[in-house]
Amino acid sequence: MKTLLSIILILSFGFGKDILSSYDNRFEMKYDVSYFANTDEDSTDQKEKSYPAQAMVRSLVIPGWGQVYNNDSWWKPTLFAGIEIAGIVGWWQWNLKAEDLRLNYEAFADDYWDLENWVTGTVLFEAEALLDTTLRDISIGGGSHDLTIIYDGIYFPSDTLATPDGLTFLENATVLRNRDFYENIGKYDKFVAGWDDTWETIGDSTYALWWKENKEIEDGQKIVVMTKHKEDYLNQRYEANTYLNMATYAVSAIMFNHVISGLEAVWTAGENKKEKEYDTSVGLMYNKSAPYGIGGISFSMIW
Repeated sequence: MKTLLSIILILSFGFGKDILSSYDNRFEMKYDVSYFANTDEDSTDQKEKSYPAQAMVRSLVIPGWGQVYNNDSWWKPTLFAGIEIAGIVGWWQWNLKAEDLRLNYEAFADDYWDLENWVTGTVLFEAEALLDTTLRDISIGGGSHDLTIIYDGIYFPSDTLATPDGLTFLENATVLRNRDFYENIGKYDKFVAGWDDTWETIGDSTYALWWKENKEIEDGQKIVVMTKHKEDYLNQRYEANTYLNMATYAVSAIMFNHVISGLEAVWTAGENKKEKEYDTSVGLMYNKSAPYGIGGISFSMIW
């Protein structure tokens, strides 16, 4: 090995005579020695590399941030940021709208649904059920759903009113108007008689104001008992739930926006790195003593 190095040095001095004195920059490569010497220092000032993981994390936190980190076109971060802002604003506004509608339909139920109406009206339905089997679900007792009755500070299930002594405290009893209450009075026929337009009493005669209609369900059709106030109430609840669903969709859009922005950022960073993985340069070395001034070919690669 020492012999080989000695031969290379001798040949270099022999054939390289006057090379430095004849140096000319007309064929100089675009990269000089100082570039390679300061590469590590310059990397702190100039973003020569794009790291996919960093771009992804940025976009997962704030959509569009990873695209800015990748120096992508302006429309990419603008698009992701715009979707994020629109989703947040939509979620906020639709939740506010749903909350206003909820307060409205609960106030509507407080005005038109009454516990005493429910008990007295259900007794009439139980008499009707002797002839109409489709009304057998309307009863004070039985079934899988109840209202909560409050009497003298004690909570009772509404089935208690179906017992012989149950009606004795009805006058001083109240119903707990919680979330289950507002759902049950609209969803189940058992509580339809609580609406004040179910029956109408004129003199000694009582007339039915309710009607039956078919409702589509998963297993087919179901007959439900309706009143005008119950129908209005259900429409109000449906509108409120529609806005809640829209708010849920907005949250889903926000989550997808984070994920898609992160995936796009890491993909773009990977593509940029692949394109710039090898940067080569070829140049000619000048030698005034050589034919045509060309003393050799230089080749460099940066990665």
